[in-house]
Amino acid sequence: MLKVALVADPRREHQVAAMNAAGKGFAKHGHKPSIYTSLAGVGASDLVVTWGGRGDVNVPRLILEAGYLNGNSGEYVADRLRFISTSWNKPHGAGEFLGKVKRKRWKALGIEPADWRDKGGDYALILDQHPGDYNAPPRGVWESAIAAVDRMMPVRIRPHPLIAKSRPLEQDLAGAVLAVTWGSTAAVEAILAGIPTYALSEQAIVRPVAAHKLAEAPITPDRYDWLCELACRQWRSEELASGEFLECIGWPEGLDIG
Repeated sequence: MLKVALVADPRREHQVAAMNAAGKGFAKHGHKPSIYTSLAGVGASDLVVTWGGRGDVNVPRLILEAGYLNGNSGEYVADRLRFISTSWNKPHGAGEFLGKVKRKRWKALGIEPADWRDKGGDYALILDQHPGDYNAPPRGVWESAIAAVDRMMPVRIRPHPLIAKSRPLEQDLAGAVLAVTWGSTAAVEAILAGIPTYALSEQAIVRPVAAHKLAEAPITPDRYDWLCELACRQWRSEELASGEFLECIGWPEGLDIG
């Protein structure tokens, strides 16, 4: 039996809901979950579960965050929280997926990625991030990157939807010849739309299928394996509560799911 500390900010309803659901899943596997409001006082836990990657822990850490393949209702928060993502020890693309990919999980989503675009488009779409995000880009570095793209072609900057209301993402993607992000998960939609993408952060979830430096040529790799893994890195609330996610995400050496 593992002592599992789940940390949720009580002011964030989505965090509390996700940790409550995950706690039920751990309990169904015979573990002992406890919910805390901060990392302080988690004590001698075998595993810590946090929303996002802030703070330091000295035991294995499972990170929950908003999902990746979310839907396009146009309601930002609802779409982002349709699924909850999981990664080990670091957030998003910097974190590890230790499980075995189940391709049927990707197929069940019914999403068909568009072919890579090889021509057309009027601008580079800049996918900005919330400045309060723990993976927010250093402003000077990010502004220099935008300026570098702007010297090559026209740019359209899409602000984070919690900062400024903007047109639907699909409209911005429609005329883009390429996309540039630091680590925004909106880049997943760009990849699905077949838009070659630059991901400058090591934590970007699209990094395996994106170019990393603006000096590099854009890339158009096969996306299937990446999409299958992505589908196995996100879970509905009921799948957290049932414990199904614990049977798929894999476990760090030294921890036993039971």
